[in-house]
Amino acid sequence: TQSTWAVIVLSQQSLASSSAVAGLSKLLHRSPHWRSLAITECGLGDADAVTLLQAVAKDSELEALDMRYNELGLGAAQELGVLLALPTLSLATLSVRYNALGDGGVCMLVNGLLERRADAPPVSLNVDHNGVLVGGATALGRLLQANVAVGSLSLFANSLGRDGAVQLSLGLGSNSTLVTLNLRQNAIGPGGAAALAAALESNERLEYLDVRENAIGDDGFAALIAALRSNTTLATLHVEANEISKRGALSAFGAGAERLALRALFLGFNNLGCDGARCVALGLMANASLLELSLRRNAIADEGAKHIASAIELNPTLRVLDLANNAITQTGARALAAALAAQTHRVLADLNLRDNSIGLGGARAFVDCQRAVNVRVNPDLL
Repeated sequence: TQSTWAVIVLSQQSLASSSAVAGLSKLLHRSPHWRSLAITECGLGDADAVTLLQAVAKDSELEALDMRYNELGLGAAQELGVLLALPTLSLATLSVRYNALGDGGVCMLVNGLLERRADAPPVSLNVDHNGVLVGGATALGRLLQANVAVGSLSLFANSLGRDGAVQLSLGLGSNSTLVTLNLRQNAIGPGGAAALAAALESNERLEYLDVRENAIGDDGFAALIAALRSNTTLATLHVEANEISKRGALSAFGAGAERLALRALFLGFNNLGCDGARCVALGLMANASLLELSLRRNAIADEGAKHIASAIELNPTLRVLDLANNAITQTGARALAAALAAQTHRVLADLNLRDNSIGLGGARAFVDCQRAVNVRVNPDLL
């Protein structure tokens, strides 16, 4: 009987031998009605990947393909480009993260996407950790400019640098399909952040941007924030571990904070300190859009916690607040608990205080404040 499997998953299975690959290829060809294929961490080489992908191209109904953590190169990339261009296929999710496609492989994927039929579903494309440089970013910028239906693009842990971010941004400004963009760990620096900011001034579609660990500094963060004064579409911004200080905090939460339409801002692992926390607090008193804020590991200490406490007492929208690992003691915890008890709008529902030293006295203050808030503390306090 004809197989009707919907999903095939092979994880951490050895596909290093030609016989194993041939057997799997035969199975894929004989059972064309599956929709999702995952071949992950299988040691699959480039030549054998070509054999498998050629089998996939024959009569399959593939919608999701995951080939992460293998040894795919230019040969596999060429076949993937063919798959993406097939008019009979509706491939919507492709992950090739942690392979070796490089710029050449990314260009082949882009060529396939540019030939994709106009009514094909939006593609979620993940090419994390593939040695992508400026050349690949340039091709992806061209793809974005063409407004091919790519809904999500992840480029984590590549090496785009400033110039790669500039090339990508050239297409992002006029793009109307991309919703999610991950550029974490790409060394884009302040210049790359400024290029993205320029694109955000005209982009009306992107909702999620991750530029963690990119050394964008205060200047790069300020450029992004300036663009977001007028951009009301971007909802989530990750800027963790970017050497942002009080000056950067002031750019976001100083004058004009009320016009910042972000819903979630992740500022953890930066250098805000107590003074930066004070800037954040002043902005929170004016802002009525932010729903989630992370200040994790910013050395704000008790004085910074007191500033934040004064803000959450008045802020009308903030629901989730992460203050983990900030050298907050019982003193800061009590100030936060008192603010919860006195909160005008009573909207804060989740407060993370893990990896601080609030002690049993600080934990008890939250019990005594009689608010239904999920306060997360270290297990040894429970």
